[in-house]
Amino acid sequence: TLELARESLTKGAFEFIAKPFRLGEIRSTILKAAEALEKERLKAASQKG
Repeated sequence: TLELARESLTKGAFEFIAKPFRLGEIRSTILKAAEALEKERLKAASQKG
């Protein structure tokens, strides 16, 4: 439901994928999440010095 999607995102989910989903959709979301995590890690490392 839309309510569940909103709640998931406010609790920190990267993205909400509704059923039924396609494998390509899952793969794409995982890649985007990994890229975002890596950018965040690099930013934190550069700020740390």
